Parts: sequence; structure tokens; C-alpha cells
Amino acid sequence: MLSFVIFLLGFAFGLYSINYMILFGAIFVGVIFEVPVFAIGTVIHKLTNDGSDAKPELPHRPKKEIKQAPKVEAEIPTTRPKVIPEYLDYQLQLDDLNKKFSAKEKSARELIAKRFEPPQLTYTRFISGVDKSSQLFKKHRDSAYTMINLADEYSPRIASEVEFLRKSQTR
Repeated sequence: MLSFVIFLLGFAFGLYSINYMILFGAIFVGVIFEVPVFAIGTVIHKLTNDGSDAKPELPHRPKKEIKQAPKVEAEIPTTRPKVIPEYLDYQLQLDDLNKKFSAKEKSARELIAKRFEPPQLTYTRFISGVDKSSQLFKKHRDSAYTMINLADEYSPRIASEVEFLRKSQTR
């Protein structure tokens, strides 16, 4: 770009003063500096361009139908193994917590469905958040039930773990 400006200035000054040496120098500088740059740029463009200057057309993908998320019902086991009496209180608290979570999850799903219609992207993001929290809750609930049901005798460590799981779910 700078050599082109020098060429224009030299050419204009050469025409103005009618000095043929300045005019010849401006043309010489233009040929020496501008033509090789133009040629190299053209070659690079030809090598890197596939021949079409238009944007490539992306293949059309049909819109996916978003299925409404299935409602997840809490699974409460009907038959329970024998639990030692020290953990019975924890098991009752976990049962109560399970019922509360199911009610809250149901109301959250209803509110999301009322606020956002199912094919919207926002709906799927909120529902996926509810699904993830439901999976996490069930994982913690099942691990607490497993600790309670597998214990042969009272252990302060198991009690503290179950209490921690119970408190983490009430937040």
C-alpha cells in the first residue's frame, strides 16, 4: 500500500513538473514493487479458493420434534428389609423427604410447562435441569436407604453419613 502511495505521488509530481526522470522513476517503482505483490496475491488466492466466491449452502436439516419429558414418579419400595431401630427415624425422615421432593418436582414441571410451551428451547433446558436434580436426589436417596438397610448394627459413621445426605437434600 505504501509503495502504491509513493507511486501516485511520484507520478503526480512528475506530471506537474514535466520531469521525465521522476515520471520514469515512479513507473519503475510501481513495476518493481506493485506487480510482484499483485502476482503473488493472485496466485495465493487461486490456490486457496475453490472457484466459487459464494458461501457454500449448508444442508437443510428438518426440525426435530421435541418430546415432552416423561413425568417421573417417585419409587417407594413397598416391602422393606428389616431396619435396626436406631435407623428407623432416619428411614421415616427419608420417606417424608421423598414425598416432599416428589410434590415439589411435580409442581416445578407444571410451572415450567405453564410458562414455556414444550417445543421451546427454554422449556427443554429447564426440564433437563429438573431431570438432573431428580436423578441426583434419587442417587442420594438410594445410597442413604442402602446404608440404612445394609447396616447390621448401629454405627456413628453411618448415622453421620445418612444425616449429611438428609441435610443436603433439605437445602
